[in-house]
Amino acid sequence: MSLDNYKKTIKIEGLLATFESGIRLKDLFDRLWKRGFTLENVPDILEQSLAGACSTNSAGTGSYPGMSTTIREIRLICGDGSIRTCSRDNDHDLFMAATVGIGLIGIVSQITIECVPAFKRTRVIEKCHTQKIIPNLKKIFEEKKHVYIMMIDETPWDCEFNMEWYETCDLDAAIEPVGGAWSARAVQIR
Repeated sequence: MSLDNYKKTIKIEGLLATFESGIRLKDLFDRLWKRGFTLENVPDILEQSLAGACSTNSAGTGSYPGMSTTIREIRLICGDGSIRTCSRDNDHDLFMAATVGIGLIGIVSQITIECVPAFKRTRVIEKCHTQKIIPNLKKIFEEKKHVYIMMIDETPWDCEFNMEWYETCDLDAAIEPVGGAWSARAVQIR
């Protein structure tokens, strides 16, 4: 079943935003950004739907939790045709089952998510070797946001890595948007 045409913004009030579940994340972030909001963590694949990202607990990187933790309310179309709305406070068991339910509980038609005020971030890339990365992994993930570590060399015991992370910067920073205003960022090579 495709929800591709199910992509309206239902409402955005305070830090809560309700969307039809077929909206693609790239469109969701553009709509949130225009209202001064975003999500704390951004999944890597922005072509996926909101329902897909939440139902599989899609996540970005680092110590941030997945998409399911942003969900505040779900509207389901159940197998018998009934429509049920659930949240942590209303029909808690159904909510917990549907939150990362990979579509098994019913068709997720609307999702209300909790947002954060919009922010810009700078992408930082640092080249490092195994000797720096391996002993410091825990510290790296505790101190840096949205960390990616990619091996450049093919020799695993003494190789070069690109370590990337994002640093939050002022909304007024003169950073040109890349991939949409919500992900405005500049690249610093260290």
